[in-house]
Parts: sequence; structure tokens; C-alpha cells
Amino acid sequence: MSDIIYELRRFFSTNDATVGILLRNGKFMCWTLEDEYREEKVDGETRVPCGTYNLGLRKDGKMTKRYDAKYKDIDHSGMLCLYNNPNWVASNSGISFQYCYFHIGNKDDHTEGCVLVGTTPVVVGSMTEISGSEAAYKKLYAIMAEDIESDLSVELVIKEYDR
Repeated sequence: MSDIIYELRRFFSTNDATVGILLRNGKFMCWTLEDEYREEKVDGETRVPCGTYNLGLRKDGKMTKRYDAKYKDIDHSGMLCLYNNPNWVASNSGISFQYCYFHIGNKDDHTEGCVLVGTTPVVVGSMTEISGSEAAYKKLYAIMAEDIESDLSVELVIKEYDR
């Protein structure tokens, strides 16, 4: 059993996006927005499957360099990343779920299978977005990065709200 459990509870989906909440040991952290569910993965258009994942900091890559430069004020040193995904490659499509991050963004066009974070969900008709993304990211990053770099075990559980 992990010392720190982050739980992403998905509870509302449209044809384009999924809204959820992120909890840390049962305490609300932020709202989330992801791509929609798909039976078969479409690259950049499918949310990560439900399951349990390790969390880590990815220290290389273009996005890491961009965020490290942009968020020097919070000592950004790597992207919050899901690891040990049991479904890195969807069996029938061969498309990877690799390098799934928590990051900023407001609508499903801002993610390619990653988890966007925000302070407020915005749902109007078929439009589904989140706002306050940078504020939520800075708050989440400070806590999650410290958890990851500690000697404690940290995991993420993703599940549908009713399960």
C-alpha cells in the first residue's frame, strides 16, 4: 500500500472531454479535464485507461524544458508524469500512452491524452472546459513534486466516479 494516494475520479464525459477531480489522500486538490473515453486508442485523442500508476518527474523532453523555464518561480524541475502504465501500448492499435503528464490547459484541444488541471469546471451545453489552470498547476506541482521526491511511495489511482 502506498503512503500517498492521488485519486482521479472521473464523473462527467462528453464526446470530446472528461471532467474529474483530483484528490490527495481523500482531500480535494483540483479539477481535471482529459480527452474522452475510446474503446480503441486514437493517438492524442484518448484519455488514459482506469488503473493504478506510479508518479514521477520526467526530467527530459521539450515540454519539460519549456515548463522548467516558464515556472522558475516554483522551482519546476521535471514534468509530473504517470509511469508503470499497464496499458502503455493499446493491444490492438500499437499506439502508446507514454509520457502522460499533469499540465496546464483549458479545453480538450490542449491535451493529447494528458491530464489538465484547473480551479473551476466550465460546462455549457456541449462545451466542456476548465479555468484557473496555471493557479491549480502551481499549487499541485508544489505538493506532488515534493511527495514524489520524498522517501514515501506515491501512486495515482484513476477510476470512474461510481466505481
